[in-house]
Formats: sequence, C-alpha cells, structure tokens
Amino acid sequence: MEPREPTGQPDATVSPDDVVHLTLPVGNVPLAQMIRTQQAFLELLREVSRAVAGTVDDPVQWVVTKVSESSADYALAPLPILKTLAPATLHEMVGAVPAGLRELNQGAVRPRYFTDRALELTTTLTQTITRELPDVRTRNGAAEVGLTRQAGTHAQTILDTPFVTDMGTIEGKLETVTVHGKRQFVIFDDLTGARIECQFGHRIALDQITAGMERRIALTGEIRSRETGEIVSVIATDIEVLPGDDELPSSDDVLGILAG
Repeated sequence: MEPREPTGQPDATVSPDDVVHLTLPVGNVPLAQMIRTQQAFLELLREVSRAVAGTVDDPVQWVVTKVSESSADYALAPLPILKTLAPATLHEMVGAVPAGLRELNQGAVRPRYFTDRALELTTTLTQTITRELPDVRTRNGAAEVGLTRQAGTHAQTILDTPFVTDMGTIEGKLETVTVHGKRQFVIFDDLTGARIECQFGHRIALDQITAGMERRIALTGEIRSRETGEIVSVIATDIEVLPGDDELPSSDDVLGILAG
C-alpha cells in the first residue's frame, strides 16, 4: 500500500465512516498475489478519488491507519494533498469504491465516479480472485462488499459498449489542466454535471486553456459518447471562454442598447 507504517491503532482523528477497508484471506496465499490485489485496489482508490475531486492529479494520499492482527484487514484513510478538499469530499471518496463495486456485482451499469480506467482496474482486481485467494472484501463503516468475478465481467461489458463519435460543442466548467504525457484537462458538463476528460493538441495554446480555468467554456471537437448518450471524452479543436454572470449586460444595459 502507501509507504507509511501502520500504527497498530486507528488514527484518533479518523472516523470509522471515513476509512475504507480491504480484507483478504490469510493462510497459504502467495505473497505476490496478495501484493497484486493490494496494488489493484490502491490504483482503483486513486482513480476514483481523482474523479470525486475532479482533478487529474492525485488529490489525496491513501495511508494505512491500521492492520488487523487476526486477518489481512487493511484500514485506509485519505490524507489530503490538496488542502482545499472539504470533509464531505473526503467522505465521498471513502464510500465511492465500495458502493461502485456493489453496483458492478449486480449489473452492467456504470457506477458514479467510475471512469473507463476505474472499470479496467475493477476487471484487473477481480482477476486476482483465484483458488488461493478466493475472497476479496471491502467496506466503509458497516457496508461490506464481497467482490465477485461477475463485477469484472460487468465492468468489461460497459467498456465494450461501442463509441459514437461526432463533431459538436459542449459547455461546462473547466478544471485541472495537465501537460505531463497527455495534454488534457477536465470539464464538468453543464447539463449532466458529469466529469469529462478532454484532450487538446498544439493547435490550442496552453494560455487559452489556463484563461478558462474555473470558468465556463464552450468546447468544440470530436465528442466520443456511449450509445446511451453518455459523453466519455472529447478531443478539442477549439475553446471559447464564456462570460461570467458578472460580465453579462444588465437589464438597464439591454434597455439602453434597444433604445439606442
């Protein structure tokens, strides 16, 4: 897990409802397999946390607050990297993965905050379930979920749904920008509130993107959607920063224009 020694006792400042557990069976389980399961679970936590916070970079570091002496039960809490994270956001991060895995156990419906990458990691996690490691469980508070192979099948079914690609324009609030590896940023769709990852090439200058930070923008480009209408990603070709409420003309201004 994360490079922090377990304390042996829960952190006194951490509520049981703000800790997520990963529980693995003990006895004759190959160490390499346990490590693969731990790594896949941690990567899933990180990916979903980024979706909850609406960031490209990690908003928190997941730390081990306790390891049970009687079983391989790891208690993990999110330690904020971004100091602006609200307690409610941290609480949502802790509950998102158990809730999402429970939904995927039941059917091929994308859980909230589960990006394509999170679905891929879910499939990877379920593939660690074998005869030697037959049981993978997670919980937040009292809500425990036993992961099944079916969850991975359902995640893959969602990923295999064909894309519909079309040129168009969407509007939303622009968030975190990154130029490490892929040049991309995130917007939150005005209509659905969904988090949408957007890639941009060198035809769009970086200062055009940064000028729209935390503002509403109109984004034109190649929109990739599921057949359900859910927008997955956008390859941007043009960006327009929209005026804020304080920049729109007042009713007096409009009357003056009409009178003139």
